[in-house]
Amino acid sequence: MTAGLRARDVVFPRIAVIFWDKDGTLTDARAYWMEVGRRRVAWLAERVPGIETQLNAILGLTVEGLNPQGLLAVGSRHETEVATAAGLAAVGYDWLTALALVQEGFTTVAAQMVPQPLIPAARPLLEELAQRGVRQAILSADTPAQVEAFVRHNRLEPLLAGYWGVRDGPNKPHPSLVTAACTVLGVSPAQTLIIGDAPVDMIMARAAGTAGGVGVTWGLHPAARLHQATVCVAHWGELVPLA
Repeated sequence: MTAGLRARDVVFPRIAVIFWDKDGTLTDARAYWMEVGRRRVAWLAERVPGIETQLNAILGLTVEGLNPQGLLAVGSRHETEVATAAGLAAVGYDWLTALALVQEGFTTVAAQMVPQPLIPAARPLLEELAQRGVRQAILSADTPAQVEAFVRHNRLEPLLAGYWGVRDGPNKPHPSLVTAACTVLGVSPAQTLIIGDAPVDMIMARAAGTAGGVGVTWGLHPAARLHQATVCVAHWGELVPLA
């Protein structure tokens, strides 16, 4: 079954699947990832004194807060582990020891964090789209385990046809994330729409041949950074399901 969606003044007709980004789109991600980054740096700095400044730079933590183009904002867990381990290797750790230490620290911090809450305004739209027969899924750069924890914490299972994260494979904006999910769901990318807050979501939408990419500006990036989007919206009320 298909239905339409209007995003501000652009209508996307006959959409079979909407792929939602998670962090910054369905969640208020900035404070969460700043806390994750702070804890990762603190854990590693206890074991590698004097590394804080270098780790903050690697992860994208600045005096202003979270760099929206940095690793914490757009990198997968695997990419972030490798980059952080390279920082430890640069101060004398052998590679396997550095990587093992980073993975232990990241796993420890992940276990401390409570899954992010869904933005309250999102649920009515997700529910209405589901009632209209539009299948919905999540495509996130977060790990599959963390995506599943988010879905279960917010009781989204009845509203979703699937949800995917990234562990060791290609990350956004690689189109294979979309094409692989489409294969599972039995649809063509041209029948799908991507809604996200980051440039990589919009680049991925174009590369995969989807019906379009809707950029949301309540996340980490302003409209100027989302210039590859088909259209940008500033609030949830600008996303309107159509018969």
